[in-house]
Amino acid sequence: MRGFETILVLICASTGLAVLGRRVSIPVPIMLVFGGLVAALIPGVQVVEIDPALAFTIFVPPLLFRSAITTSLRGLRANLRSVTLLAVGLVIATALAVAAAAHHFFHLGWAPAFVLGAILAPPDAVIGISLARALRLSRRSITIIEGETLLNDTTAFILYRQAVASTVTGSFSLARAVPQFVIVGAGGAVVGYLVYRVVR
Repeated sequence: MRGFETILVLICASTGLAVLGRRVSIPVPIMLVFGGLVAALIPGVQVVEIDPALAFTIFVPPLLFRSAITTSLRGLRANLRSVTLLAVGLVIATALAVAAAAHHFFHLGWAPAFVLGAILAPPDAVIGISLARALRLSRRSITIIEGETLLNDTTAFILYRQAVASTVTGSFSLARAVPQFVIVGAGGAVVGYLVYRVVR
């Protein structure tokens, strides 16, 4: 199957698992994990290869948009400090920890190790929010998780770009990374606000 057909089949399978999960009172993310494990154990199943750019374009924007449209702006302002610490501080700390572990245990160079750290640092937005709601956490906790998942990709994206640039050029530029973070973050906020005003 081609990339688009493969994604269509996966969407249908995921929808079926989501419906089944709600029927048996199991959180949807857990059902999806079990479904993936079962599919991987079936003999003769071919390895599914999806173009990352296509998957990113189809899956990520609608999911993040749904999270953004349901996030309380008032709650986000009230918990801005916690959200910022998680979306920026924790993502950077996780990337550093992963890079250090990859360098120490797998003997990767620092630049490739930071690329790996930037890839693994941001938590999964959809699973985190889904589990928070399934576990019936407090409204404040859910607001913080929603806000963090909306902003952490900006941090990870800048880290990833700088790590790749460092791998290619052999040097890291903090003076280039900080303006990129501001431009991407502010630009994303402006575009998101304009879309919100249009669909409101």
